[in-house]
Amino acid sequence: MIFLGSRWLRHFDWALTTYAVGTIFAAFAVAYRYAVWAQRPPTKMYVNRGWRLFFSPDAKRRKLGTLLLNNFVLQTFITKRSSQRWIMHACLSWGGMLAFALTFPLVFGWIHFESLPQDAETYRVFLFGFAVEQFPIHSVRGFLHFNLLNIAAVVMIV
Repeated sequence: MIFLGSRWLRHFDWALTTYAVGTIFAAFAVAYRYAVWAQRPPTKMYVNRGWRLFFSPDAKRRKLGTLLLNNFVLQTFITKRSSQRWIMHACLSWGGMLAFALTFPLVFGWIHFESLPQDAETYRVFLFGFAVEQFPIHSVRGFLHFNLLNIAAVVMIV
């Protein structure tokens, strides 16, 4: 995926090679650990039931979607303890998810920025080598694009 997504390594940032290799190593380690965990009889039953629920008819799937939305995205299970704890937990979770969603595509070369040849004050965003948007550097969109990882860190710190 790194090779294809970065257009045959044309948009791969070689300064981040160790990060990319570490990510690939970690992905294989997690997959191996999951495979070992899933082979045990109690967890094998848990995994099989989970996949059956995932591929079940729409009513059960909607219930699973609601469960994921409430627990993974909205973090509503924390609200029973206190609203302040929920805010703290949500900021950590959302900041981490935002940083994850930004860091990996940038490191793998799936997203990159280029200035326009005729206008150095305008940047284009490329996703998998295809131009998806352009914006002036000194605009609100430019500020957000260039500082989104910083914003994710601030959200996590709050």
